[in-house]
Amino acid sequence: MKGLVVVLASGLASWLLAGGLGWSDAGAARVAATRIDRTYACTVLPEYDDVRVVNFGIGPRRELSNGYTDPGRIGVSTEAAGELNTNLVSISTGPTPGQRPTSGSIVVTRKSCTEIKDVQIPLTPAGLPTPPYRYEKYVECRVPRRVLVRLRATVDRRPRFAADGRGNLVARTNITEAQLAVHSFSGKGAARKPLALGVFSKTGEITVWLAPTCE
Repeated sequence: MKGLVVVLASGLASWLLAGGLGWSDAGAARVAATRIDRTYACTVLPEYDDVRVVNFGIGPRRELSNGYTDPGRIGVSTEAAGELNTNLVSISTGPTPGQRPTSGSIVVTRKSCTEIKDVQIPLTPAGLPTPPYRYEKYVECRVPRRVLVRLRATVDRRPRFAADGRGNLVARTNITEAQLAVHSFSGKGAARKPLALGVFSKTGEITVWLAPTCE
């Protein structure tokens, strides 16, 4: 868990609600020029014995005392035995005044995650307890060998995903609103259970729904 906080607070800095925000799952493949919508199947290695865990975190945009802005972030990562906390999919909103003009980013690890187009998960809180949390949250979720991660983000320009030389695909762009959903995934024909849904709104507010198994 501490590893996730470190990743979101530092590593991600260098590098997302349907309905209620006017977004619909229908026609997700026909993404507008300023919207990214992708789903990934990610392999989770065991943390110990056969226990597999993903860390889910969401933090708001903050104005820091030194005049800099800490952008809003949403991310999912994992801690395999013998390895440091490893990012799976993460989003940093940007822009950050006084820093790079394009300080937002989407990062996907190539080692564990593969984009898929024939399996879709909803960007709604269906199946998750209410009311949601509306503040910074970091949790651990017990998961099977694979999870599905879907991200949808509204960006200021169509980015290009490029390898960063460290095993990640990175798209650098400023993000005005975003959603990130995580579901368990045991196979195409198997039941999928929602684990988490995080939302970063256009006004900078965060909302997150979590399964009871995420603590």
